[in-house]
Amino acid sequence: MKNLIHLLFLLPITLFAQNWHEEQRAYEYDNLNRLVKVVFNNGIVYEYQYDNLGNRLGKTIDVELPQNNYNISTVGLTCINSSDGIIHIEVDRKNTYNIEIDSPDNSFNETFQLSTTNDWTLNIDYLEGGEYFVFVTIDGIDNSIYKKTFILNLDEPEPLEAVSRMANTNGRFTVEMTKGTAPFTIKLNDEVIGTTNESEFTFDALHGDVVEVTTAKACEGIFRETLSVVDAITLYPNPTNDKVYFTIPTIDDVTILEVQLFDVNGRLVGEFAPTISNNQIEISIQHLPIGVYLATFPKLGETTFKIIKE
Repeated sequence: MKNLIHLLFLLPITLFAQNWHEEQRAYEYDNLNRLVKVVFNNGIVYEYQYDNLGNRLGKTIDVELPQNNYNISTVGLTCINSSDGIIHIEVDRKNTYNIEIDSPDNSFNETFQLSTTNDWTLNIDYLEGGEYFVFVTIDGIDNSIYKKTFILNLDEPEPLEAVSRMANTNGRFTVEMTKGTAPFTIKLNDEVIGTTNESEFTFDALHGDVVEVTTAKACEGIFRETLSVVDAITLYPNPTNDKVYFTIPTIDDVTILEVQLFDVNGRLVGEFAPTISNNQIEISIQHLPIGVYLATFPKLGETTFKIIKE
């Protein structure tokens, strides 16, 4: 009976010592066989100091975590103002971690814990786009001993931006997507003519056709524009004392292009109706006084071209 009582008394102490030992990773001793350092599996480190008589003075606490202790990932917003950005955090070493997530730009500040209750996994999926600071401390460890900072950015799609231009004088246009999420779908006069993951798309079109571009995300908007050949028109020589030549892109069913000439006061000083030949027309301003004139093409809109008569 006495032996049984002794056994029952000792059993819990033995089990506790075993569990405590299993939590420890490594011991370090000095040349006098005194324990000077204990490194636990969770990264907590105890270091012991002794006086000249060998008496233990106390211990200091430090934290030594592996570089891969934190697995942090982000997912940007699915659309503009969708507020569904994600920060996901997992840890390897099993401490109780205090997590503070702060975004001054979004007036966001919340605290969380990583512990056994959530299996050391945190998933926050309601965030706005922008920069976030993640501060990590360990429960029971002073912030002066351990505090880790991560800077994260949650991307947010931008509204679609594009620009169209005449690619050459043979009826080819290019639309360039400067912002937006690929793939891009291009329509001409409401008919799909292609999709691309590239930032540029070149196609055949006519003056007055309507090009439309959409992205992979409807919330980024639509680019829609009426195509014009005016931007591709060039003139030479300039200055001139007689003839002016205009290079004209191909315009369907147009063989004669009216030109109006105005002085700087807006007074009409000449009208011409030259025939387009080899994508070129010419007019003569030999009869006009020296000065600056503005040429327009009524069929093509209100864009003006400055001509200097010398």
